[in-house]
Amino acid sequence: MKCDIWDRFASKLETARDAPEPLGSAMLAALKPDDEVRLLIFGPAYKALRKTMPSTLLAVLAHEWILVNALEEHPAQVYRCNFADTLLVEITNILLHGILRIDFVIEGRAETVAITFNTVMEGLYQEAVQFLLNGMDNILEITPCNSNEISSVLKSLPMKFYNAIVEFIPMGQHVLGFVHWRAVMARKLRVFRQELSPEAVLVLTDRELLFISEEKASSWVGAKGVQKYGYIATHCPLSRVASFQFGEHDSLDTIDIVVRSLRGSEKLKIDFPREQKVEIGSFMERALKQQKAQNISSINDEELKIGYEPS
Repeated sequence: MKCDIWDRFASKLETARDAPEPLGSAMLAALKPDDEVRLLIFGPAYKALRKTMPSTLLAVLAHEWILVNALEEHPAQVYRCNFADTLLVEITNILLHGILRIDFVIEGRAETVAITFNTVMEGLYQEAVQFLLNGMDNILEITPCNSNEISSVLKSLPMKFYNAIVEFIPMGQHVLGFVHWRAVMARKLRVFRQELSPEAVLVLTDRELLFISEEKASSWVGAKGVQKYGYIATHCPLSRVASFQFGEHDSLDTIDIVVRSLRGSEKLKIDFPREQKVEIGSFMERALKQQKAQNISSINDEELKIGYEPS
């Protein structure tokens, strides 16, 4: 049933015909007659910091996803990609401000699309993340895991990150381990300091790397720090991990995780405290062993080297 939903929260639709124009017509033109739409989410235009983000219509199909976005009185833009060329999925939840970001490969280069939404409707986009990750790993059915297993592995984590992992971990995945680090602060001044890298945790499940970080403080902070109100969760299936290498800058070390499909690649860059380099290196080696043990690499290129790249 059609309705005027431009000024309402994001909603799940039964058909693209229920979406406002020009999104509905653009999506109908992009779909093929035999396409199976597994999830269809409309998001109204979103205003933040005096800037209006476009309205969106996201369709998750059996083997690909399609995103249509448009501002009023502007032509619709259509993005589509199969799951094999989808690299990363990231969801941001900061107070009422949410962003779903999808990194993918098109014409040999990595591109990004983003959907901005009010976090009141975050559950819809968490469902979209689940569908996208299932498609990237060619999973049709999910067996829920025991929540007690997750609790026992994460019991030493600060409660805020424990809760974040429970919220963001994909359904049916088991936590195998994690590396947690505190925020890294500049040490030059006593009263006011600059945050170089936020507090974060890198999690290994049986099928993915999940990186959860707080938002980075954008200004100088006092001795007591600054209150944080949300998280950024980046999902990287192990099937996309090709290699990793370390780098250094200022008071930090950086790990560059190369994520790759057959047609292109990009780097997921993560800053961390220098003293935890050995721990994180061992953690990443374990992730690559997990990838091989599960035989979940979807990249069939024989020339693709999987492993550690010395810096």
